[in-house]
Amino acid sequence: NGIYKVINVVDGDTVDIALPDDKKARVRLAFIDTMESSKNKRAKDLSVKCNIDITDIVEDGKESKKYLMEMILTKDVNIKFYGMDNKDLRYIGEIFLPNDPESVNIKMIKYGNALPYITYIKKYKQDVNFYKNIVRENEDYITTDVCVKSSLGK
Repeated sequence: NGIYKVINVVDGDTVDIALPDDKKARVRLAFIDTMESSKNKRAKDLSVKCNIDITDIVEDGKESKKYLMEMILTKDVNIKFYGMDNKDLRYIGEIFLPNDPESVNIKMIKYGNALPYITYIKKYKQDVNFYKNIVRENEDYITTDVCVKSSLGK
């Protein structure tokens, strides 16, 4: 836990932070999942499964990334770490802007740029219903498409 500068936004749920000695670390935002911002395997699989044009998926992912960039890129943020993602060796964290009790992670859901990531919510013993019941102030198809909702965040 501590204050770190966000030096890169990889996509809507992953950022790079500066560490001492010119090192950096990757942080996966806990409790949320977003569309992919590139035409990778996950985007292709979702496209086929949900019968959605892959271009639309990537555009939605880019929107999530843009929203996150506008909120935190080059800013000092407080990160509450929950552990490591064994597969990718990323830190799992909840990010807060200074003097704001509502996490960036929650804001991503609230403004229609992410869905709750049930696996992480359960793994880190958070309240699933809290995340499922966040009132969304902006609805777009990432938060309304039934197939997408059943495919992301598992």
